[in-house]
Parts: sequence; structure tokens; C-alpha cells
Amino acid sequence: RNQTAEKTSSVTLTNLFATIADAKDTNGIEMRVQRGKNAASIVEVSQKDLERLQKINETVKHETALSAKRLREKIEATQKIRTTEYIENRTAQFNEFKRAAMVTARMQNETSAIVEQLRGKYESTRELERKLGKI
Repeated sequence: RNQTAEKTSSVTLTNLFATIADAKDTNGIEMRVQRGKNAASIVEVSQKDLERLQKINETVKHETALSAKRLREKIEATQKIRTTEYIENRTAQFNEFKRAAMVTARMQNETSAIVEQLRGKYESTRELERKLGKI
């Protein structure tokens, strides 16, 4: 009986170890297959991430170009307005200067006329004084 029990135990243990060995082999194969699938999934996810990032990059480039264009247009418009204002201001200053120059010229002419009148009166007064002095 002991021998039979030992033999049965031995067979059972052998079968058990064989089952464990088969399970290890099967699990090893399944794990390698699963790792291969995981690696493929990782590659696929990485590829999709790369595509997404490339799309984002293109969008950023496009938006940056649009922003630069809008900024350039705004700067040009501002410069145009400032140039127009500057020209208008300078024109107004020039016109004011012309008016002032005309007033100054008129005043100089009037002053010259007054000086001539005074000179004439002075000379005639001098002449009268000389005549009176002779009398």
C-alpha cells in the first residue's frame, strides 16, 4: 500500500511539475505575444500622439502667422495715422508761420512808412527851424 501511495504521489507530483512546466511555457509564450501587442499599441499611440502634436504645431504656426500679419497691419495703420497727423500738424504750423510772416512783413511796411513820414516831418521841421532862425 505504501508503495502504491508513493507511486501515486510520485506520478501526481510528476504530472503536477509537468503541468507547471507547461503552464510556464504557455504563460511565457502568451506573455511574449502580449508584450508584442503592447509594443504595437505603444507604437500606435506614439504615432497618433506625434500626428496630434504635428497638427498642433501647424495650427500654432498658422495662428502665429495670422497674429504677425494682424500686428503688422495694425502697426502700418498706426504709422499711417501718425504720419497723416504729423503732416497735418506741420501744415498747420507752416500756415501759422506764413500768417505770422505776413503780419510781420505788413508791420515792417507800416513801420517803414511811419518812419518815412516822421523823417519827412523832421526834415520839414528842421527846414522851418532854419528858416525861422534866419528871420
